Amino acid sequence: GVKISDLPSALTAIDNLHERGVQCVVITSMHLEGSDSIFLLASLSSSSQPPQRLKITIPKLEATFTGTGDMLAALILSWFQLTDDLKTVIENATATLQAVLAN
Repeated sequence: GVKISDLPSALTAIDNLHERGVQCVVITSMHLEGSDSIFLLASLSSSSQPPQRLKITIPKLEATFTGTGDMLAALILSWFQLTDDLKTVIENATATLQAVLAN
């Protein structure tokens, strides 16, 4: 296993999963030292192209939530039924989750 402590180690972990055949990897709620935000990393691999990669900065909300990871996973899966564009999928899924949490 790879201990994820920064962006390079997260990318190494993602690459390791891709090498094992996992096509889509999403790391949610990654905290980077010195930042007040959380980050989402996503990577989608295919045999014919380099992986699509995306890093999204998400403002940290001062609240406690339960089930957000499950909801985000369901939203990502739902959006992948409509498009295989990683950027569209992740942006729409995180925007929906943020809207729910804001209300």
